[in-house]
Amino acid sequence: MALIITTSKADGAAERVRRALIVTTVALIAACSAGAPHGGSAPGRAALLNQLKTCLDLIDAGQPPQRNWPCLQAKLTPLNGIGRAELVAALGPATWCYGMPMNFPGPNGDCGVHWNPAWDFIAHRRTAAGGDHDLICIADKTEHCTRVVWSTPL
Repeated sequence: MALIITTSKADGAAERVRRALIVTTVALIAACSAGAPHGGSAPGRAALLNQLKTCLDLIDAGQPPQRNWPCLQAKLTPLNGIGRAELVAALGPATWCYGMPMNFPGPNGDCGVHWNPAWDFIAHRRTAAGGDHDLICIADKTEHCTRVVWSTPL
């Protein structure tokens, strides 16, 4: 006994539209959850980099950092995926390099792929190592920061 199923052209068209909607929805969800692509720019990235650089400039000018400065409270997620070179260009040379053993940046301001570059937002450009509130590029041995995080919350 055979079962024969027939569909009208209208049913076939409706099925194609349904499948197209599913594929589009999945693609949109994937794109939204992926964050900024390497070399791309997340919304607010430039403004955040300017805010962080201004903060470092104030510290370098001798201004004692205040815990209530917006830059020290900033959410760093717009920087996820940023190129290490772009971060160095925006903030200046890293203060030090996290990894085993700890290291200091080379002449280009970056640390090399075996370390994660860090910027000290408390004692920037002073001779201490491992500050209280460091911005760290978690690069996972790549040329991009997979995540950018604060070492400790304020």
